[in-house]
Amino acid sequence: MFRYFFDERLHQSFEGADLIVFDMNGLIVNDEGIQLESVNRVLNPFSIRVGREYWIKRCIGKRADHYLLQILSENGKVEDAYQINMLVEKKNHWYGELISDRVMSLLRPGVRSLVEHFSHRTDKILALATSALRRELEIIMGKRGLDLMKHFRFMLTGEDVKRSKPDPEIYESLLTLSRIPSHRCLVLEDSGPGVEASHAAGIACVAVPNEYTAGQDFSHAALVISDLTETARILHPRDPESTQ
Repeated sequence: MFRYFFDERLHQSFEGADLIVFDMNGLIVNDEGIQLESVNRVLNPFSIRVGREYWIKRCIGKRADHYLLQILSENGKVEDAYQINMLVEKKNHWYGELISDRVMSLLRPGVRSLVEHFSHRTDKILALATSALRRELEIIMGKRGLDLMKHFRFMLTGEDVKRSKPDPEIYESLLTLSRIPSHRCLVLEDSGPGVEASHAAGIACVAVPNEYTAGQDFSHAALVISDLTETARILHPRDPESTQ
């Protein structure tokens, strides 16, 4: 059987999993800059601008309704649930406008070949667990985007859970849905909150940081790697080289 990863430890990590679970934003596509820009466009009428460091430390990995409420509350502009939902819709509109023509260029190295390799294996099941809403999932993964949805048997979004990462709810829900025990699963995440969510659900996680998340805490990751190509290197946690 053709192996994907050259590194033996990485190869064994994937071979030991029946269910391989992907995060989306930041892991499949390096879209954090677009996420931040779309949020700032929504917050502009409130005279609020979120900086890169705040975004990295307080927002990455969380659902939009959670971090928008958090930002507004911290700036003394508390909104009700209806207004927050309207802001989420506006944010998603801007995100769709900004990313629609750039999805292919934002695909992280190795993602397509990795997904296609394991989706063709009869002994592996692919799943996706993202804090994003389903519309965002369809923009990125659908036929007009990367056209990768067809490879995933299970897909859970932020709309399917009440609590966002680092809460483990989305991964616990996936375990229930797939009926695969946690020790036979492997999660791929790019962010600290994602790693924490996987760890809390009892699932081993391989972290693949990007330029926005490279400095986050990955101490609970089983491995931290450079990218998802065949020649991926295992890095020390928080290694600044992990910026693909």
